[in-house]
Amino acid sequence: MTPHSEGMIESLLNFEARVEAAPSPMPTAVMTTNRLEAFSDGVFAVVITLLVLDLRLPAETDVLPLMQRLWMIWPKLGAYAMTFIITGIYWVGHHGLFTLIKRVDKNLMWMNLYLLMCVSFIPFPASVMGLNPEDPVAIRFYAATLVAVGLGFLLIWGYATHCHRLIQTDLDPAIVRLAWARCGVAPLVYALAFAASWFHVWMSLTLFFALPALYIIPSRFDPRHFKS
Repeated sequence: MTPHSEGMIESLLNFEARVEAAPSPMPTAVMTTNRLEAFSDGVFAVVITLLVLDLRLPAETDVLPLMQRLWMIWPKLGAYAMTFIITGIYWVGHHGLFTLIKRVDKNLMWMNLYLLMCVSFIPFPASVMGLNPEDPVAIRFYAATLVAVGLGFLLIWGYATHCHRLIQTDLDPAIVRLAWARCGVAPLVYALAFAASWFHVWMSLTLFFALPALYIIPSRFDPRHFKS
């Protein structure tokens, strides 16, 4: 190695050291939650719209009576209704969390993008399950997707609440614990539905249909109970 190249390497290392030592020009919270929530609302709206696009009467059944043709797609209708409600619950839950989260940094943005990636994937396993309502693989595919969504909520809430990183310092600890519980119940139940598919698919389907009631019934996590 020549003295010239050694000097260039030393200069580069010194430059990198100065860059690392310099304070970041980006503040800890790079934006308010408003932009992130608006973008997320748009994604949820698109996902809910995509769910209905999968509903259509099979072309090859045109010769059959309409009532019979409608009856043939009842699994798709059921998957649509259930998934619409579940996605709506995710939207309400996202709104609830970001009522409590007061600041957003770059890490939280990427965590939220992971969550939205999982949410936007939901119509695909919902369509697969609508076509194969009693197939254990379809049930597991659907359940695994919902578990991934639930983990996204846990990741966001865990990051935001660690050392009160992005929430108010005086937020009621009971509300923090309740949010942890409500974020954790869904992926746990969907994991159980995943496991139950090895025994009986109707056990899994029952869990899918029963869980939303827990989130629809008003609780202390309702935004009207939050501190302003």
